[in-house]
Amino acid sequence: MKGHTYGSRRGVYVLTSYNTASVGEELAYLIQSLHRGTVIGEITSGNLMHSKTYEIEGTDIAITVPVINFLDNNGEYWLGGGVVPDAIVFAEEAVEHVHEIADLHRGLKSLIAATGDLLDKHYAIHEVALNVSKALMNKWDDGMYWSVIDLDSLASLLTADLQETSGDHRLHVFHCDIEPDALHDVPAIPTAEEVGQVINSVFKIELLHDNVGYLRMDMMPDVEVVKAIWPQMVKQVWRKIVNTGALIIDMRYNTGGYSSAVPLLCTYFFDDKPLQHLYTVFDRTKSTMTEVMTWPKVRGQRYGSSKGVYILTSHLTGSAAEVFIRSLKDLNKVTVVGEPTIGGSLSSGIYQIGKSVLYVSIPNQVVFSAITGKMWSVSGVEPHVVAQANGALSVAQRLIAARQLKNKQGK
Repeated sequence: MKGHTYGSRRGVYVLTSYNTASVGEELAYLIQSLHRGTVIGEITSGNLMHSKTYEIEGTDIAITVPVINFLDNNGEYWLGGGVVPDAIVFAEEAVEHVHEIADLHRGLKSLIAATGDLLDKHYAIHEVALNVSKALMNKWDDGMYWSVIDLDSLASLLTADLQETSGDHRLHVFHCDIEPDALHDVPAIPTAEEVGQVINSVFKIELLHDNVGYLRMDMMPDVEVVKAIWPQMVKQVWRKIVNTGALIIDMRYNTGGYSSAVPLLCTYFFDDKPLQHLYTVFDRTKSTMTEVMTWPKVRGQRYGSSKGVYILTSHLTGSAAEVFIRSLKDLNKVTVVGEPTIGGSLSSGIYQIGKSVLYVSIPNQVVFSAITGKMWSVSGVEPHVVAQANGALSVAQRLIAARQLKNKQGK
């Protein structure tokens, strides 16, 4: 080939229309499938044909048969169907979009590198962060980001790459024109007038058949909020169920919240002495390792360690709710009934990517079991008894009834 090649780093943009066919269509397909550039415009005609015509002997009929096809980098055959552009726009608008997309592409490498830098600095498992950062830049070098046409598609592709390379579904990139509230997330302490409303929104109680208590928790409040509502919570909620023979805690609708109150809430299900080691937290942002223990004193009566406690879960149960469940499960204090939980994070930070309007959510803590010393998995909590969420309550009731019958027979 005479002359210099254009090289593999500079942008290539192929504009298409419904009239693009034959070799032009083949060029668009190859540029896209080889991750060498960006296709902008209309879906092509789909008329690419590498074929021969054969006459059917003894007739006046002829048949045209494709004799060549393409095997792309994904191992898929292409017989010449229309090429779907990365950015689908009217042909007459394609040139305008080229300039917009090219401007975005000029800043892509720095955004991808900045994402990797944030992982290196904040992600809880540093070795994984280093591997992911390297993988992102390798994907950039391989042209895997030429399909990006706007910030939303960049956020989606980065999220997919982060989760695939790390194995951690909690990593998430999103586009937000307004600075996220989570960057300055401070829990609001309820006023005296608001306490009742907070209690009613977080807790729902009921006394079921055979002296079984039912407590539904729809969120995990911050410990300072719990302290503010504590006297009323003990009076309006806890006293009504603490003397039951068994307790069902419904967390099927609890997507999480704050983990700071988990040790306090767990304390009610242990005896006062000795204090129990619930779990250990490594915080990357502070480089600290903290053993989380039950509290020495709590308001009101403890439920104790001998009565049966059953927790209901669903695939929506996440974040701090999972910390509460996993803590009690690890220490054999509860029976979990329902669906595997979502696998949320104990704590995630929201960080701005460079000076852009893209942000990345990065788990900055890891938790170690008080029993095994091993790191908690990022996957959800596996129930002791698997059941569909909508049937978990009746399953728990049957388990309690069976246990009560066994206890009676044992006497």
